[in-house]
Amino acid sequence: MSGPGGPTPPRGGGRVFWFVLVAILLGGATLLLWSRFPDALSTDADKAYAFQYVAIAALIASGMLLGRRIGVGSALRSILAWGALAVLLVLGYTYRDDLSDVVGRVTGELRPSQGTLSGERALTFRQSRGGHFLVEARVGEVPVRFLVDTGASAVILSRADAARLGFDPAKLRYTQRFGTANGEILAAPVTLPSVAIGPARFDDVRAYVSDGNFAGSLLGMSLLGRFRSYEVKDGTLTLRW
Repeated sequence: MSGPGGPTPPRGGGRVFWFVLVAILLGGATLLLWSRFPDALSTDADKAYAFQYVAIAALIASGMLLGRRIGVGSALRSILAWGALAVLLVLGYTYRDDLSDVVGRVTGELRPSQGTLSGERALTFRQSRGGHFLVEARVGEVPVRFLVDTGASAVILSRADAARLGFDPAKLRYTQRFGTANGEILAAPVTLPSVAIGPARFDDVRAYVSDGNFAGSLLGMSLLGRFRSYEVKDGTLTLRW
């Protein structure tokens, strides 16, 4: 709407008014949250980040309110929505470590082969539905899923996984014999440049490529033994490095 001298200024003092109003309301919500959870903003850095979040949310919300020219009731509802968002941002930042642990545990339950960090240098895996432990590893830059077999003396790759890693199974020399639950197999020795399981990384890992139709790759003692320790208890495999 325009007057004789040009556009009429927005009601309520314009952008500065809305910014100050929203900032006060968001700041009050943050202080109320802080009073209920005094440990939430325990450091100066946490307080500084909280102030930044409130200021940014206030600026965005005030701009939206000014641009839309909405009434007081709608404005208050929008302010409350932005206030809730600011509180969630502050909570998310403050409890980011706890939230990360929760996400890790949920991921570990949904995808047991991914593992869950359970300490400074420990990784745990839940049993799969078949009662086995499956481990997702990265061999070089290629993801490979291994079946953990404490009865196997070595890391044994299936022909399919070996081909994905760049080996030509037809050109390998199958000189090593291994006894398995399905009988004896021949395997060809190879060296893997690196194997990473979660944060744990091992270089120059000796492995063998199975001849014939081997169901999947096995993670045996030649790699498990390079961990500081491993433990199977209550349906959980724990690897420590």
